[in-house]
Amino acid sequence: MKKILLFAVAMLFVTIGQAQNKNKKEAVKVDFYGIDFSDVNVVGAAETEDQFMTAFGGINHLLVSEQDKFDIAKFLKLDVVSLDVEHATSRVSALEDVKFKDTKKIRVPLKEIIETYPTTEGTALLLVAKELNKRTNMGTFTVVIFDGKSKEIISEKEFKGKAKGFGLRNFWAGALYDGLKSVKSK
Repeated sequence: MKKILLFAVAMLFVTIGQAQNKNKKEAVKVDFYGIDFSDVNVVGAAETEDQFMTAFGGINHLLVSEQDKFDIAKFLKLDVVSLDVEHATSRVSALEDVKFKDTKKIRVPLKEIIETYPTTEGTALLLVAKELNKRTNMGTFTVVIFDGKSKEIISEKEFKGKAKGFGLRNFWAGALYDGLKSVKSK
């Protein structure tokens, strides 16, 4: 009798496991373009725009060199099939008359930002930096998932993170990391 009962319980667990596997969604496959800093507003910082431009390129390159730490796939529950930060980095260095600091500017719509990215056949992912506030030590970013061909926005979500670390690059990379951890927990 015990053997029959144990067998029935085991079959119940197998059946439940199969049902759960059917309900699991497959992760969305995305081409990841890094972080676009072209429209960021930096509040209360003493560093120059040139120093920030260098830091922004460095943060994007951290996504490549420290993929284990900045594991976008894990944080956002996506399947990142390619990572190319060069376009995001070049957008910042190509800006003329750069003014990141303490500006009261009209925000560039996300659609206009993603229009500048390469056309792909699949789904694309971009992080857009909105504000880096030295007074509050907080960074605000938006995750944008869009169709790589039509550039239509599929999903967007804003998140914030607490900045920490030594040096300009690491300080604001800390805000990104902290914010991504909060996105993961939601």
